[in-house]
Amino acid sequence: MYPNNDHGSEYILAAYDKLKQCNRIELVPSLRFEYVLSFLKHADFLIANSSVGLHETPIYGLPAIHIGTRQQNRFRCDRIFDVDFIKTHILEQIGMIKTHSRYASYDFYGDGTSADKFMQALNDKLWNISNQKQFKDLI
Repeated sequence: MYPNNDHGSEYILAAYDKLKQCNRIELVPSLRFEYVLSFLKHADFLIANSSVGLHETPIYGLPAIHIGTRQQNRFRCDRIFDVDFIKTHILEQIGMIKTHSRYASYDFYGDGTSADKFMQALNDKLWNISNQKQFKDLI
């Protein structure tokens, strides 16, 4: 996918131009989020400089190589492998990550029962609060 319009994106786009002749690579400007999730479901790993590699890939148990410092100081789990912009380091990390299989899903966003918990909160607590406005004179 094409990069965001961040500083330096022109270099990424110039590198993408060199890949247009490769019949094993398809370049797309963007994807709907649902398509990104479907892609992650079927991928072996992700290599990127994107928050998708930090947030969505662990949920799918997908190993991710994260290039650069764009997402520095953000959440990390042990399935995210950071690498700098040095070509040999990137290729080494790709070779290493190809030996990994999918991990168990990482559930740092919850256990999938938020709707039940929300309904329980509505039923248990919300209706016990008085909704009658009260005014008090300050004098």
